[in-house]
Amino acid sequence: ESIDAFALSLVGNQFREEMRGFERHYEGLKPETLTEDNFMDSIGFNRIQSLVYTWCPTLFMMLYMLSTCYYRRERWESNGSNADFFITMIICCMAYQLSSYNNAMQRLLGYYFHAKHVPKAVIGLLAKMNLSMSYSSITSTLANLSKSILQAMRQAVAKFPVIFVHDNIRIKQA
Repeated sequence: ESIDAFALSLVGNQFREEMRGFERHYEGLKPETLTEDNFMDSIGFNRIQSLVYTWCPTLFMMLYMLSTCYYRRERWESNGSNADFFITMIICCMAYQLSSYNNAMQRLLGYYFHAKHVPKAVIGLLAKMNLSMSYSSITSTLANLSKSILQAMRQAVAKFPVIFVHDNIRIKQA
């Protein structure tokens, strides 16, 4: 039992250190960043996955070994899911569990679920599982985002010359 306790303590400490490194680089997604030009490049899944590979290699490999089986893959008994995506999502959920600031994946999925008109109760369930932001957080952020985009548009109109064309079919007649 003492060897098991020592091994668990050692592995637990290593995983916590990896998660701390991941958290420092896995930034939260702030609503104001949604209007930046390079927004999609900064939050893509490939970027998040590379952070997981870089900062949580041991945790990733341990979860990978637990969630896949060579024997089943060879005999086509696997369920065909993408283990890399699954494990990356698990690590992002653990980071969100440690601090609600680590919310990039959850916020993206929350916006996606909202855009696809997923029912409020389902989003609530996904939020409890750390797979999404809460419904109230999603709607309040989207409302604030709409206001900030409207304000940015007003500033652009006041600062630069703007031409609005309503009927582009008859533009030659204008």
